[in-house]
Amino acid sequence: MKRIVSALALFPALAVVGTATAQNLLVNPGFDSDLSGWSIFPSSSYTVTWTPTKGANALGAAQIDVNAVAAQNTYVFQQCVTVSPSTNYDFGAHVKFPSGVAQIPTARLQVEWYTGGGCSGVDGSSPSSSTVNSPDTWQNVTATSRMSPSGATGAKVSTVFQTPAGGTSQLWFDDIYFGPSGSTNPTGTNTWVPVASHNPGKAHSQWRSDLGLLNPGAVVANVQIKFYGTGGVVSTTTYVPAKTQSILTDVVGQIGGANSGALQIISDQALKVTARSYNLVASDAGCYPNGTQGQDYPALLTSDGLSAPQSAYLGGLSESTAAYRCNIGLVNTGTGSATVLVELFDGAGTKLTDYTVTLNPGDWKQETQPFFNKAGQTAMDRGYAKVTVQTGSGVFAFASVVDGLTNDPTTVSMQR
Repeated sequence: MKRIVSALALFPALAVVGTATAQNLLVNPGFDSDLSGWSIFPSSSYTVTWTPTKGANALGAAQIDVNAVAAQNTYVFQQCVTVSPSTNYDFGAHVKFPSGVAQIPTARLQVEWYTGGGCSGVDGSSPSSSTVNSPDTWQNVTATSRMSPSGATGAKVSTVFQTPAGGTSQLWFDDIYFGPSGSTNPTGTNTWVPVASHNPGKAHSQWRSDLGLLNPGAVVANVQIKFYGTGGVVSTTTYVPAKTQSILTDVVGQIGGANSGALQIISDQALKVTARSYNLVASDAGCYPNGTQGQDYPALLTSDGLSAPQSAYLGGLSESTAAYRCNIGLVNTGTGSATVLVELFDGAGTKLTDYTVTLNPGDWKQETQPFFNKAGQTAMDRGYAKVTVQTGSGVFAFASVVDGLTNDPTTVSMQR
């Protein structure tokens, strides 16, 4: 993917996090008011009840109380769903156990695949990860991209607990999910920061971006960060403990990326994501060595992006030989390609020129100084741009006006 990287000004962002599209195939996955939808295996070794006082993200959970005479490795409750053959599925749950139990339990999910209706004709199984010895903490048990067999029509999702010996124990299950890969976790987030950079720019500027990940919840967040840069997609994983915040300074450089592109942040828990892009003043500069010049602006949810044939405006744009320079950027957060028409106007409403940009999914492209390079403007202080999506969806437009003396950027968000 080719992107313009010279003479650029970056666009700081406060990303308002959007929830991943929920395609959970399970009924009553969060146990909001009861255990309906789940079949319980009868046993004299444990009891299953609904509790209104527990829950990972909201009150309500399935509680298992164990009183067994021997070690246990037992299916507890389950649900049968319809699936498609040769399809990747994700599944998982939140699990917690209290300190002080006689037997420390471990727990997981088990998915069995079936070729017959009503979950008959078993054809293999897939387990999730298991809990670890961390009492009083909601933990994730997960599995991703587990492919159903070629003849599968159904799947049975079961909770499993283990204890090492006879005795009493207790644990809770909540927020169980199962569905097509990439769409199932009801508590996760899929957020885009329109642009981040590790890149030199015009007038000796050096652009950097910091990424903040705040986890306000009670469960550790497992996070994947994707940078859609000039050399392709660079990806890394990290985690954020409950009630903590991580700051990834110069995030593009940290994950091995370079130049400029869009950032996608995928988390299995709800995060508050912030991003700041700035010019890093050189260490040997005469004024403010190692200082930064930047500004935040709000980035919208992916669902708030432009879709064909919608338009938006970027106002307050300036272009002059020495005082200010202006850049216009576009990012495609949709799943298909997009084509965007950008029209440039002066303050009197006279159309100066237009150009078309094609964006692949995840593509970020910036036109550097379009009023100068495409319309020959050298003394314009009231310009604006109209951006129209001709094909595609999930498109965002943004601009910056950069002080030519200090390299300090002002960010301009699109307005419908």
